[in-house]
Amino acid sequence: AILAQVTSAARGGPSAQCCRVEALAMSWPGRSGGGYNATNGSRGYPAPSAGPSSSSGSNARVVAPRPGAAPTSANHGSSHHGGHSGGGDSSPPSLIVGGCSNTTVAGIIQGAFASNGTNHGKPVYKKEAAAGAVSVLIYFWDERDGPSFSGWWFGPKVGGDQVWAYNSQKSAQSPPPSGWRVPWDGPVDETLRISLGGSGGRGVPRSDAQGARSMPGSGAAAAPRSRAVEDDRRRRDDERRQVEEQRRREDERRRQEDDRRRRQQEEEERRRREDEERRRRDEERRRREEEERRRREEEHRRREAEAKRRREEEEVRKREQAAALVVRKVIQRVRIATPETYDNLRGELEECLKEKAEAMGSQASRVSEEAEQTLRQAQRRIDEMIEQKAAEERRRQEEEKKRREEAERVEQIMKEAAEHVKEGEDA
Repeated sequence: AILAQVTSAARGGPSAQCCRVEALAMSWPGRSGGGYNATNGSRGYPAPSAGPSSSSGSNARVVAPRPGAAPTSANHGSSHHGGHSGGGDSSPPSLIVGGCSNTTVAGIIQGAFASNGTNHGKPVYKKEAAAGAVSVLIYFWDERDGPSFSGWWFGPKVGGDQVWAYNSQKSAQSPPPSGWRVPWDGPVDETLRISLGGSGGRGVPRSDAQGARSMPGSGAAAAPRSRAVEDDRRRRDDERRQVEEQRRREDERRRQEDDRRRRQQEEEERRRREDEERRRRDEERRRREEEERRRREEEHRRREAEAKRRREEEEVRKREQAAALVVRKVIQRVRIATPETYDNLRGELEECLKEKAEAMGSQASRVSEEAEQTLRQAQRRIDEMIEQKAAEERRRQEEEKKRREEAERVEQIMKEAAEHVKEGEDA
């Protein structure tokens, strides 16, 4: 035997205390795996191995530390799981465990169980098995480590950190016949059943117990035991119905709560969608208004720019027209120029074109063309006038010559006539 000190997390969720178990135990060669995990709070399956059990017939001390309190201890026969009950008909009846859908666990826990003391005020049962087999116990644990870990357990050691199955029927005074969870935090295994096997003494095989119950002369004790068994069965049925009713009510409450939460979430989701749709519409409206405002501003700026451009063009056009008008007035005077005034007007026109060329802008080329054309026409007209005047002068001179010649001829004729007359008179 060695002194093994095992410190593990208690059975009570995030707010659980720690539990220290100090026990005298035999060494298990090759024992490993599957124990209570202090990091994730899970329980596993202990691997079957040879060796004597350390859960029964040993002295143990369970310490549940409290803030400001010193550890307390209890011997095996009081607070832990008690000593062995004596033989006779007063001992609790043996149990028969059958079923279990998990084949691994079924191979471990199935069989006959005999009373093996008490723990936390309720009986402990140990599986009847050959020497050296795995120790399998059924025991009760109270709420000292938290309500979520209070109930009946299958395990190799009372209060140990390795378990195979769990039943939450805390009010049951003996292991419940059904409602066991395999694994301890899994679903209820409806195939796992515990039934009475008769008055139990330790180490009595199942076949021997059944033979003892069928022995002649046991009829006197059979009737009270059968009534007790029937009363115990009815009591367990009532407890099971109460537990099922409580579970049904709890399921109904959870369902209603889930429905309420679901409706609340749906309402919140609907409101969220409506808010998002409202925000989307508002954003779309603001976007359209902003686009319309920008469009109006751009249109206004475009119109102002167009009006300004037109005003500037009109001003430029007016300035150009004014400059062109000055030049055209000179051009008009050139058109009616005489040979005596043509040279002066031509010089004035050329000077005016040079002075007003920049002011006329786009009209400068057209006015220049008009001026050149007018000068050509005026020059041609002046030339014609000079030619006509010269022709008239020549015609006048010829006519004057003709008149002189005619006068001289008339005078000669008159002179000759006078001479004839004189000769005629003389004659």
